[in-house]
Amino acid sequence: MQLLPQEMQSRVHWIIVGDGPSLPKMRLQSPPNVTFTGYMHGEELAVMYASADLFVFPSSTETFGNVVLEAMASGLPVVAANAGGVKDLVSHHRNGVLFEPGQADALIREICLWGNHGNQLRMMGLEGRKLAEQRSWEHIFDTLIGDYEEAIEHRNRKTKDRIITA
Repeated sequence: MQLLPQEMQSRVHWIIVGDGPSLPKMRLQSPPNVTFTGYMHGEELAVMYASADLFVFPSSTETFGNVVLEAMASGLPVVAANAGGVKDLVSHHRNGVLFEPGQADALIREICLWGNHGNQLRMMGLEGRKLAEQRSWEHIFDTLIGDYEEAIEHRNRKTKDRIITA
């Protein structure tokens, strides 16, 4: 947040939703254009999504990307680290933007670039909403089970090949 160029600082208001062990340190180091809401859920969280223009998600450890999917369901374009479950949700320049994890300069560059392209952001938000409408826990678990079945089949083939060739 502190690396955002001054001309963008005046245009951006960061809203940090959630809590955790890093929160006290983040509060101390944050610039004045940041609001910390603490933990939210339900209607309260929906209001936060609805009031935003862009969802920024720099985490590289998210497994399923639930918060990204929630943001997309709210019609928000997403700027996210290209890692974990997020990379399976965000189609680069279609429903959001991916940047390399841990690369703060790449994140800042994308925010600055897309902050000046409101129409494209709205289009990405609409595409993200379409994707979110197609997702459900049933779909997620079916995909996960399919991935496990494929991995087991692959392992069984390798084992069978070793037995035949041994």
